[in-house]
Amino acid sequence: MNGKLNLYSYYRGMYQNCADPNGSCWGDGFPCYADQGQVFCTKPAHRPQAGKTPPVMQAGQWYCLEMMVDAGAAVSQEGQANGVQDFWINDVEYGPFQTLWHRTTADLKLSILWMNLFHHDATHSVAGILLDDIVVSTERVGCGAPPTVQPPLAPIDLRVNP
Repeated sequence: MNGKLNLYSYYRGMYQNCADPNGSCWGDGFPCYADQGQVFCTKPAHRPQAGKTPPVMQAGQWYCLEMMVDAGAAVSQEGQANGVQDFWINDVEYGPFQTLWHRTTADLKLSILWMNLFHHDATHSVAGILLDDIVVSTERVGCGAPPTVQPPLAPIDLRVNP
């Protein structure tokens, strides 16, 4: 993704990286990119929309990220699926990604929010992320006013006395 943020998820109807002949799949990324090695982005509606490619994230900058998942109806076939995922960066929408087959039973509900930084290449950097003002809601909250506080800087000329 070349530093671009995407909405990566595991769900019932995953299709983008299912090359394993035994049926094992890895999660789907939204938007998906048709030219990414083993990723098989065969559904044009899941590709970036014109003029809506997520930005390359920059270190030392705060971003407002919002994500939405609607599991849709519990259906027995992918052709009936109506699940939706969407995300916004600084109030700019990069979806919605629709007709996703999330579940076959209404008993399956979202149960975890997992926020992390993952490096997909062989070498991992020392990069990290800072998280603040986390909100879980049943409707979109919005970003509001931009932050007035800059991210903390590394200490300069730090000394430790014995």
